[in-house]
Order: sequence, then structure tokens, then C-alpha cells
Amino acid sequence: MGRIEAGTAPSSGLRRVRPAVVAAAVTVACFVDLGPARAADPASVARTTPERAAELAAAGWWETVLSEVPAMENELGDRWPMIVWHGPGQAPLPAERIQALLDRGITQNLTLDTNHIEAARALQEAGSKVIFMQGRAGNWPYSLAPDSSVWAHQFDEGYTYEEAGPGPLGQWHGACPLQHAGWAVLADQIRDTLTAFREAGVTVDGLWMDWEGDPYPFNNLFGQLRHCRRCRRQLPPEVLEEYEAWWDFYWRAYTQLHGAYVAGPAREIFPAIAVTNWHVVFSSRTDPLLYFVDDRVLPPLAPPLFTATNPVAYGNDTWWNRMWRDEEYELDRRHVDQFYMHCLLRGVSADAANRAAYGPQVMSFPWVTRFCPLESGGDDAVPDMSRAAYRECLRHLWLRDIDGMQLFNARWDGYEEDWVRELQDAVAVYDEILAHRELLAAGQAMNLTVPGVQDDGVLWSGLRSDDRAVVRAISQAAEPAQLDLEVWPGVPVELAAPVTGATYRIARTDSGCRVAEVR
Repeated sequence: MGRIEAGTAPSSGLRRVRPAVVAAAVTVACFVDLGPARAADPASVARTTPERAAELAAAGWWETVLSEVPAMENELGDRWPMIVWHGPGQAPLPAERIQALLDRGITQNLTLDTNHIEAARALQEAGSKVIFMQGRAGNWPYSLAPDSSVWAHQFDEGYTYEEAGPGPLGQWHGACPLQHAGWAVLADQIRDTLTAFREAGVTVDGLWMDWEGDPYPFNNLFGQLRHCRRCRRQLPPEVLEEYEAWWDFYWRAYTQLHGAYVAGPAREIFPAIAVTNWHVVFSSRTDPLLYFVDDRVLPPLAPPLFTATNPVAYGNDTWWNRMWRDEEYELDRRHVDQFYMHCLLRGVSADAANRAAYGPQVMSFPWVTRFCPLESGGDDAVPDMSRAAYRECLRHLWLRDIDGMQLFNARWDGYEEDWVRELQDAVAVYDEILAHRELLAAGQAMNLTVPGVQDDGVLWSGLRSDDRAVVRAISQAAEPAQLDLEVWPGVPVELAAPVTGATYRIARTDSGCRVAEVR
């Protein structure tokens, strides 16, 4: 689920913002205000007390979720459920347990294994979509080729792969990127496995994999590549000699190989399957997507054969360590939240802009988490994003043309409560957003502009159809502001943007529009 590597930030401006007055033609409906988002000082990552950790361990996953994650008021219906990293396991579930998950907007996800046919059948019969997800890294699937000499780097005499240093996921003997025999084995395995599910009467709806091994561009693989005799014969010289050329080459190879040998075979068996993999995204020169831990610009690429993308929206310590500027940024709660808001919104937003241009039928299921300790397993000195700001971010992600979410609610030693909080925040926000399901299904994203790393402007997002719209607006300054917005051509509206945020339903009328604030 996420690791490390390196990009230029998108422009920050949001338009025509001035101090707040009152929203035009406001009436009141029903929504939940999640409280003040601004404390004076940023909180460092909070450890779970030993007593609370013991309580969670004794309760177990199910008791904790049923007692501490409230069911939604709005039905999930035919919408995609969210999936979770730390979940209920792989065993078949009774219908009432599956319904309890669906009542919270989530479902059990399974690994790609015929041993799970009965679990998948139970999900399908209970009305849930069937979604596979599993993580894997290292030199797999190259290593599926029975003879390692077919794929493994042929190192110069005396060189060992440990000399390149460990990558974020550890050390392994790297693969020659053009040797695809193991990938062909994987493709056949996918065909055979999915065929078994189909023959058992199970329709697989989603294949959302977390396969992030070779040739994902981890730094240690560049060090190995330069010492491989076969790669020196096969690859362009600049890929072996220039880090930036290598990074872009590996990024494209990683995406293309998973498209050809994972997405393609999956669609042979289930043509309508939603298939994606870790960090598969659209990037272009006009809307470049930036890496999730720094400002590395991803090379232009339209992922082949995938029917969904997987941008990453992670608050994380690597982003903090690389990108926070003590001499420029004010270390308080408001500015720390701005810092993370920029990071979490930008990948999803750029991917959405590029999908609209190059893949309008492609769906999107981002990985999300409020805080992920990529480097140290948790550093109490690194401030994290407040939960109020994280919930605000999740609202904006839903209003930026995504179809579902994958929740990285990992259970970290010392931070055992975070997995529960992650579920509480995501489920509560999904419940809010499901009140606008008709726009989630058919609405057009109104704004994909990303606020700057430090930005006191108004952050707003929305979805609109020909005659309906939903807009969320929040002032990132210390004071409320106002957003002047043209919802449809020739239909302007003024919306208040309080510091705690506000959501508006807007209906087109013969004379303009009618605005209702949703509380």
C-alpha cells in the first residue's frame, strides 16, 4: 500500500473569493456538521494507550465495528461498497454479517484464490459486489517463470543485489524488465482462477490489486539494473545511465505490464469487471499527476486495458519530511491541515481531469488514509492531519469524479485505534454523500483545481447535471469567505464558505436557481 519515490505542483488558485456575507436564497435541509476543524496547535501522531489497545484486541474486529462504527442512514443501494485493508478476514460470512457491512458502506474483499468461491458466493447471494484485492511485492510475477535464468538480472562478477541497498519493501534480486515469461504464467493463472468463479456461478465485479513489485520504480532497482549484463544489451543506454529516464521507463513498464497481463486476461473472463492495480493513473503534459510523497511529475501515460484507476490519497510522514518547509510554513493546525489537504487532493484531481479527456468511461477507486507512517512505522514528532480536515477532504474526493474508495486502515503497533477511526470517518462521509446518489451516478465534476500547499482561499468541489448540483465549500483561512460561482452558463450564485464548511443543493429554475444549504 504505498511506499516512496519522487515531481511540480498544480496551480493553487480558486476563483473569485472575497470575505463572506450570506449565501443567496438559502433554505435548510438536513446534513451533519462535523464540528470545528481548527485547533491552535497541530497534534502529533497520537499513540493508542495500552489500555485502549488491549480493549480493541479483546473485542476483536467484528465487535469493534458493530459497536463503534455506526450504520449509515442512507442505503448503499447499487453503489460500489468501500473495501478495507484491515477487515473481517476471508472466511465465508453469514448473510446478516454481510448486510451489517453493507449498512456501513463497506464489504468483505477477498484474495484471488479458488478457495474463496464459497465466500464470494455468499457475498453475491447477500447482494454485495464481489471484489478481489491482495498485496504482493518483490520480483514476483517474474519469478513465476520456472527457470530464474530466464528473468533474473545477470550481475557483473562480484556484484550482489544487496549492494544497491533495500527498497521500501525490502531487498530482492531484481528482474530484467523485458523478460516476460513469468507474467505470461500470471495471466494464465488469472484466466484459470476467474474461470473457476464464473463456472461456479459467481460474477466477479472488481479486481483491485495491490501488486507493487518489480518493475515499480523503487530506487534500489536502478542500482541493480546498471550492473546487469543482459539489461545493458536490451535497454536504451539512457535508461541505465540516467535516473530520471530509468524512473519514467520503469513507471510505464509497470503500468503496461499489469495492463497486458492482469487487466486484459481478467476482461477476457468478465468483460465488465472493474480492474485496477496499485497507483494505476492517467497523467498528461497538460494535467501532470504528481507522486504522493513529493513533487515528482509522473510521465504522460494512459493505462492500457484497465477499466479503473487507483490514485493514492495518503497523509504520510515521507510527504512531511520531504516537503514541509519550517522557514516558510507556519506550524499550527490550520496550516498543517492545508499542507495535507493539498497532498491528498492533487492525485485524484489530476487523474480525474485526464480520465475525462482520455478515458471518460474509466472508473476510479483511490486508496485513502489520514496518516500512513511509510518511513519509521510512526514518528511522534510528525504532525498528522486532523480528523475534521480529513473528513472534509473525503467529501471533496467524492465530489471529484470517483466511484469508490479503498481504505488503508492498517493496524499499526502503537497506533491500534487508527484503523477504527479510519472506518468511522470514511463511513460517516460516505453516508453524507449518498444523499446525493443521483449526482454521484451521473453528475459531472465541476472543479478539479487543487489548493496550494499553503492556501487561505476557498476550497470547493461539486457535481452537476443539467438541472441539479451539489457543491461543498470551505474557507481554508481563519475567517469565513464567499464563493462566487457560475453553476451553469449564465447562472451565477454566491455561496458562503465557513471555516467548518457547508454543502449546498442547487436546482436550476426558469429564472436562475434555487439554493438549499444541507445541514
